[in-house]
Amino acid sequence: GNELGYFRVDNDGRITVIHPLDREHTMTHYLVVQLSDGIAPYRCKLISPFRYCRYKPLKSNHTIDCVVTVDVLDINDNHPIFISPTEYQVEENSPMRKIIGKIKAVDADEGRNSMVSYRIIPESLPKAEFIIDAVNG
Repeated sequence: GNELGYFRVDNDGRITVIHPLDREHTMTHYLVVQLSDGIAPYRCKLISPFRYCRYKPLKSNHTIDCVVTVDVLDINDNHPIFISPTEYQVEENSPMRKIIGKIKAVDADEGRNSMVSYRIIPESLPKAEFIIDAVNG
């Protein structure tokens, strides 16, 4: 709904975003737009679908409500977060290619924006003694 005042509707029916939206907080907004005739032609008012605090315009002859669905599209605005340990121990005589751990990260974005990839920064490991799976960690 429009409980937090994210949207405004003009008398000509244009719905405008007036405060920043956050898809991770609310993915879809359901707005009830009321159209009425009478003293103020085509007077529109946004009301919440859950909180009907309607008022009747003066000398209104007819009103109609319409539910408008606003889907908030994702942008790549979140960074990945590690959800597994990032410190491991390995014995000095361990065989080559021994798996010493698996790291896992998640991203709160959606679709392609939520995909993460892994790599070892070359400068952090001059001798290339370790490898990491770019897709699975």
